[in-house]
Amino acid sequence: MSPPALSALLLTKAVLAAAVLAGLGVRRRWRRCWSVTAYLASAVAFNAIAGLAPGQFFRWDFWLGAQIVQGLLVLVVAAELTLRIVRNLPGARPMARAALLAALLLGLAVMWTGPPPRSGLAAHIASTLTPRLDVARTVVFVCLLVVTRAYRVPLDPWHHAVVTGLALYSALAGVCGESLRVVGWSESDSLGSIVAAGYLLLLLYWNHAAWRTEPDVPEHVARRLWPWR
Repeated sequence: MSPPALSALLLTKAVLAAAVLAGLGVRRRWRRCWSVTAYLASAVAFNAIAGLAPGQFFRWDFWLGAQIVQGLLVLVVAAELTLRIVRNLPGARPMARAALLAALLLGLAVMWTGPPPRSGLAAHIASTLTPRLDVARTVVFVCLLVVTRAYRVPLDPWHHAVVTGLALYSALAGVCGESLRVVGWSESDSLGSIVAAGYLLLLLYWNHAAWRTEPDVPEHVARRLWPWR
């Protein structure tokens, strides 16, 4: 990808992430999941910095740092959403805890097992640890989706958008990451374009969820189901 195209892509990501934050602020939904707000703020910062000065900041160390920070923030999002979703639903709590713990353990196993690393720390993180982190995120969010559907948990609309969007995007990124490890760096541009397109769709979906008018719910019901509002 040429430097101008790369800069435009990064700035587009920053603008879309900032628009989601603006929607959450205007609609007063930013407190429904603190870690998602932190994740979006990091997306704005990383993409804006790299987009405004790609020659200085779009380097291996900056890119890897951004990937690791945002990957870990997504796992924090999963943990926070699980606590918020099940804490007022005692029947779902034991199963949800067991599912999340199993997902986290499976995710850690995926991250720390596999073929021997390539020479060099940067190459090892890019070709091995980052794709495994994508797989770990996918496992966690798919489990969260399954538990909420199995127990018919009445999800807050913003929480539903976060869980669904991250599950689908993480699955796409995980598949592309594993494909990169298999086919090699010769297909990195094509796979990177697919992941970038998926991320833009995620941000567009979140913009719709952040700005839309939600259905009216009786106040006493909302306080019972979603006391963090």
